[in-house]
Amino acid sequence: MKAELYTLELNETFRISHGASTQRQVVRGHWQQFSAEAPLVPYYGESADQVLAELETVEHLQHCWPPGTTRAARLILDVIQHRAAAGQQPVWQHLALPDPSAVQTVRSLSIPEDMTALQAQVRERAAQFHTLKLKLGSGDVERDEEIVAKAREAAPATEFIADANGGWQPREAARLCVRLERWGLRMIEQPVTHLQGMEPWKELRAAMTSRPIPLFADESAQTHEDVPVLMDHVEGVNVKVLKTAGLSGALRMIQDARTARLRIMIGCMIESELGIYPARQLAALGEWADLDGPLYLATD
Repeated sequence: MKAELYTLELNETFRISHGASTQRQVVRGHWQQFSAEAPLVPYYGESADQVLAELETVEHLQHCWPPGTTRAARLILDVIQHRAAAGQQPVWQHLALPDPSAVQTVRSLSIPEDMTALQAQVRERAAQFHTLKLKLGSGDVERDEEIVAKAREAAPATEFIADANGGWQPREAARLCVRLERWGLRMIEQPVTHLQGMEPWKELRAAMTSRPIPLFADESAQTHEDVPVLMDHVEGVNVKVLKTAGLSGALRMIQDARTARLRIMIGCMIESELGIYPARQLAALGEWADLDGPLYLATD
């Protein structure tokens, strides 16, 4: 398999609780006429050299990976396998999944530096998209509440969801969830860190006397194995093909989430149209499809 490293330049600075970025790196794999892409996400600790070396060992599509293989390499091979099996059909049709063509993506807004600029951006994007996602976890919970309030003021009729990317402490998250209910948030994604396992979720739920806003797990929900652990603490999970190392793992996670009566979001990283392709095949399986990664790119 041929593999290449690409740098994607962003059209704006992307700010979340983990930090700010202006570019992303991805690896692209090519097998005959089929291609796939995997983003390199810093907190997975997978180096470009490692992923490229693994992909270059692939000599046939029935290749079996040894333990410890990067999820980026496994994702690329899995997607190419599905595309090859589908042939001239879209992968969703080959897998007998619902047609995703009418699904509209959620549009995210990174943590703002200026509230006036935020409101202008909210008004612009609310005219184009039904649902906007507000990135929170700024390090100041009062500012986070102000972001939601200003966004609602700018677009009274728009559906808003939020994503703290693990940026809140459990007890402040419990208080904030109650305070944010007045602004009509439909859900909050990953309010507490995933780096300490389930303890932050347990502390959060213990501090809450009610569940005013549905909570979804993202970084805490990596694969289907996390679903039974999370099911009593969240109302939904964000399924991403990078986390599950491909479409096969994503479909397993979706099935397990449904069995656990959890709601589903189909998500993505910042990646190109090529990278977003597998998640688009799954888009109709979620209550929300957050697949706006390519819209952050200067060129694609």
